[in-house]
Amino acid sequence: MGEGRASVPRSSMRLYLLRHAEASPLKIGEYDRDRALTAEGGALMRRLGHAITAAGWKPGLIISSPYLRARQTARLVAEALQVTPETDALLIPGFSLQDLEEVVSRQTVTDQVMIVAHQPSLGQVVMALTGASVAFHPGTLAVIETQRLRHRNGVLYGLYQPDVLAGLGGI
Repeated sequence: MGEGRASVPRSSMRLYLLRHAEASPLKIGEYDRDRALTAEGGALMRRLGHAITAAGWKPGLIISSPYLRARQTARLVAEALQVTPETDALLIPGFSLQDLEEVVSRQTVTDQVMIVAHQPSLGQVVMALTGASVAFHPGTLAVIETQRLRHRNGVLYGLYQPDVLAGLGGI
């Protein structure tokens, strides 16, 4: 954990769920976990990071899947937010709400956490927390306010497609 961050009581939290940006197609002999972002996906995530900053959102922690495309997405967004991203092995494709709860419960430094991960898990988490069925295209960001990570306990404040949100940042 980063130095200088104070412990925050967990009365409520803002959860930013970000699907990794567009990744290159799987090549013969390549593992899915090693797929990198496309140049376009990387550029869009840089702009998205600046747009998140311009919106005044301040995730104090970014945790990503260990898959390359998620780590790259987290790093690009984190640069604009001036945060050091972390990875967690529980956030691989197929993670559950219970896995997410475990990941988030390990940190006590912020009430605003960004998770960078994969479909269909992100959509399933949004459904479990809010009851909303959403389309999570690459680079989509969902913003949820919740008191705890339990079924139907969250409010979906927004679902943002990356090109729209990046455009709002004036970049």
